[in-house]
Amino acid sequence: MGNRDLRRPGLRRSPFCGGELPLPAVRVYGSDVEHAKPAPDCFALAASRLGVATSACLVVEDAPAGIRAAVAAGCTAIGLTTTHSAESLRQAHRCVASLAEVRSLLITQGIAASS
Repeated sequence: MGNRDLRRPGLRRSPFCGGELPLPAVRVYGSDVEHAKPAPDCFALAASRLGVATSACLVVEDAPAGIRAAVAAGCTAIGLTTTHSAESLRQAHRCVASLAEVRSLLITQGIAASS
């Protein structure tokens, strides 16, 4: 899929991956939802807790079930190819090889501050 604008509301900045990356203001655990990934429930709940539409959410996932769940929820999905191939994460809107690449992508989109 093509690149989407990754600017999203509801994010706070936190040190991560050797720099500043936005992290969600809420956490959702498997016990918080009835249906686990690849069902979209966890991402729908996270968006609800943030008070934003799922279409305003960015998900970084390293597993096919997580990518399927994020896409099914209507989120922008970034596939992290650290444990699975880009081919197995092909439903992602974009794949990257490392968290450093995620950081660079977020800087390019104006979401994270550069060092």
